[in-house]
Amino acid sequence: PTRRASVRAAAAGAPIRHFVDGLHAYMLEARADELRQLAVDAPVRRPTTTEFAAGPPSVDEVLRTLVEDCVVSPLLEAFQKTLARDFGGGRAEAALKKERAALRDAAPVALGLHPGLASREPWSAAIDALSGLDACALPSQQLAVVVEAARCVHEAHASLVEAGGEPAPPSCLAADEFLPVFIYCVVHADDSRNFLLARATLWALADPAELQAEPGYYLTMFDAALEYVASGDARKDAAKGGGGPG
Repeated sequence: PTRRASVRAAAAGAPIRHFVDGLHAYMLEARADELRQLAVDAPVRRPTTTEFAAGPPSVDEVLRTLVEDCVVSPLLEAFQKTLARDFGGGRAEAALKKERAALRDAAPVALGLHPGLASREPWSAAIDALSGLDACALPSQQLAVVVEAARCVHEAHASLVEAGGEPAPPSCLAADEFLPVFIYCVVHADDSRNFLLARATLWALADPAELQAEPGYYLTMFDAALEYVASGDARKDAAKGGGGPG
């Protein structure tokens, strides 16, 4: 179901994405000198809940953000109403929030976390990042928040490995270990957030080049975490003692 929903969202957003891509390419070629100066005079910050490790944005990033703001922002509210009809809108969001609330008291290992990763404190920064997801106005900003949350997870894991302890955390945070942590973060993020709408918006309007790179990988992880919780499988597995997504 998740894959079909993401394909439908991508198809719905294709005309907007193509227009943004075309205008971005034209401006980058025709107004290169002015854009270089703009990047120096008025850099665009990526608004997330924590600071990015990356330096100032490039000319390409500045331009894409400006084009996205001019083209997408006026259309976004009406377009999201169309997306919401496809995934069930407010009823689906409410059902997801109910599933998340039912899992708040579950032990981390019941959500599939490795015993060496099974505490709340290391993941607080990632939880805070995801809590700011739909407070961002533009799809590029929302995708940056998903990537930031993933970066927080990896930084916390590195700190746990360095600190040692028993049981020892896995030395490498591969997909099988990363996904349960992201599920845990989704469960504990701010309950007011409309994650299903944010997910549909990202699949519909995020930069296709980004979706083919690392941000797309972490969006897929976020998508899988949402689906596992929304389907009720996380609650059922936790009631049986855990194990995480299979």
